[in-house]
Amino acid sequence: MEGHDEGRMALSEYAFQEQGQGVMWRAGFRDPNDIFGNYGSQLLVGDDRSIFAIVGEKVIKLDQAGSVQWSAYVHVPQGFSLMENGDVLVTGGLSLTILDQRTGAQTWAYSSESYLPMFDWSICLEDGSILFTETYNWNEGLSYEYRLTKLSPEKEREWAINLGEDALSPAAVGPDGTIYIGNYHLYALSPGGEILWNGTGAGAFNNHPIPMIHPEIGVIFPTRYSLSALTYDGDTIWDFFLNGSIEACAIDGNGNILVSLIPENQGLEGQDAPCLLCLSPSGELIWRYNLPDQPSTGITCSANDLIFVPTTTTLVVLDLNGTMIWQHKFLGLLFATPVLSENGTLYLLVSQDASNPFLKPYTNLYAIQGEVRPDFPFVLVLSIFLIFVAFIAIMYWIERRGNKK
Repeated sequence: MEGHDEGRMALSEYAFQEQGQGVMWRAGFRDPNDIFGNYGSQLLVGDDRSIFAIVGEKVIKLDQAGSVQWSAYVHVPQGFSLMENGDVLVTGGLSLTILDQRTGAQTWAYSSESYLPMFDWSICLEDGSILFTETYNWNEGLSYEYRLTKLSPEKEREWAINLGEDALSPAAVGPDGTIYIGNYHLYALSPGGEILWNGTGAGAFNNHPIPMIHPEIGVIFPTRYSLSALTYDGDTIWDFFLNGSIEACAIDGNGNILVSLIPENQGLEGQDAPCLLCLSPSGELIWRYNLPDQPSTGITCSANDLIFVPTTTTLVVLDLNGTMIWQHKFLGLLFATPVLSENGTLYLLVSQDASNPFLKPYTNLYAIQGEVRPDFPFVLVLSIFLIFVAFIAIMYWIERRGNKK
């Protein structure tokens, strides 16, 4: 393994690259500001296939070859998203920030008038407006509420609404612009910030997964002990009850719903181990796959019908029928949802030494070849061709031996 220092560009990270066994390259980072672990660690792929990563208290941009282009400090980053022009909208602990995609320079920032604000997430909508939640404190921090706010494309506040003292999930936006967001209720808000309806689903809200928009159903709402499907008007279509908490949800290429589950009560038949469930759009269980350990982040589905499921230490790859294609155990913790570029390259963040409070975490960013398996018909044709060639060669050898005698 050849190491080289890329920490001269106003960076303090040590980065190296390695190839082999499907890994195109691997870049490693140490962040001196991150003593207690990674914050909202996340990955994104830009339109030019550049990679954006949150590592510790830095947002880092890398090119396709894994070389660092720039790094920008953000206080306690919670997550980020890409705007229409490619700039990076970062949710920091005390402010929202826009970073220039070319240089990483800050071009805009937003702070709250709250006594001690804490921004949880933000997204940039298609028209350039920004939607975000914050913990709104007053009375010198003794009282607080969770607030949903929308800024116009000109970054002026359009509206803000307080939704109680329970943490809010990230939002999902429906095809007509309706905003769906949950705590102990699922709220539907108009683009103008008016509450259209709210419902409870079949259980208290689990604030890890976000509500999902399903093109055939409406809204998929993860709760504490169930997954609920609702129409856009808030009517319940079905509830699927679970023994445990949902870590993540996704929709695969067939429109089926994938749910990674952390069991709560060991020993209950059928749901006694960490698993991935596949449900039909009608809410029926299609298959179940037991995972090697607890699911840790979001589920990623590829264009060639593969499902990538990160657990605490292992990446599991399945096909749409729940059959394992391959899996790999890492020497570290998988703590960010894998992302795929247009050419099929898979990117992963793996943290090492994160369990040791006396060591600063070391983070690896992996770029893995997207074609993890050949197409089955191609393999079949190639195998038949090779068998045929071997058969001709053997027959030719036997014939030559017969002629010599």
